[in-house]
Amino acid sequence: MPAEIRHVMFSDQEVVGAIKRLYMRLGEKLPPGNPVRMRFSDEGGGRVDLELATEDGQSSRLIVERDKLSAALVMFCKEKGIPLPAAAAKIIKVFDGRVTFAINL
Repeated sequence: MPAEIRHVMFSDQEVVGAIKRLYMRLGEKLPPGNPVRMRFSDEGGGRVDLELATEDGQSSRLIVERDKLSAALVMFCKEKGIPLPAAAAKIIKVFDGRVTFAINL
């Protein structure tokens, strides 16, 4: 039987926005500053490392592990009307330089 693999790719701005919305929904406070750099690592099933900078030159980091990153991306997809099959396996990876959900149907 054939299998289908679908990729949903996110821009850096979409990933950052999704993370901000998730933290707001959870009532968790983000470190101060604006994102200046985002790195994705496949470590631990996928995580994002955000470097934040404030107007006064201070910087901080926010590491978003796989579970929160997945929740943020799923929430983003729901808000945008992008269908994600509940029973499908979803893997976070980098594809073509972008954070991507690989969905195995």
